Amino acid sequence: MRWFSLEAFMVFWGVLFILFGLSLILKSFFNIDLPLFRIGLAIFLIYLGLGLIFQSPWRWGKGEGYVVREGSERSWVFASAEIGLDEGASTFNAIFSSVEADFSSLQPEEKRVIQCNAVFGSIEVTLPRDVPVRVEGHAVFGSVEFPDKRSVSFGSLSSDQDSGVIIIANAVFGSVEFKVK
Repeated sequence: MRWFSLEAFMVFWGVLFILFGLSLILKSFFNIDLPLFRIGLAIFLIYLGLGLIFQSPWRWGKGEGYVVREGSERSWVFASAEIGLDEGASTFNAIFSSVEADFSSLQPEEKRVIQCNAVFGSIEVTLPRDVPVRVEGHAVFGSVEFPDKRSVSFGSLSSDQDSGVIIIANAVFGSVEFKVK
């Protein structure tokens, strides 16, 4: 069982519900009051501490911050990174981070949906000139700058390209910027 995985998550909540049930039984039959909130908070903090110590699936990236690789999702927390288009990845998250993503290896015939999320961070995406890409930008107190230099700072905007490659860009107090190579 890995820390921060679905199995660990289910075990954690299972133990918490069992403790809650035992607390109710002890209170009802024996008038013993357990401080359930304190016990739950202590277990949660121990769970987080063990996860950080063993760092799985957390990995240090470029000497600073964390890089999380979970399935098709790649996340950077308090980090800076230069990345290429990974075959298995479809979601890229920059949380308090700066990420330079080179997607210039996209092919015209590809059918793919890619999601770029910047939360208090920035993602700079480089796109190939000869591949049409549909960009859907959503921003809340952030900005998404499209390849044609249009931008959205609050709300949603979409490019008019009809393409098999769709990139969904979400910026919350951050920025996602697209450049053509």
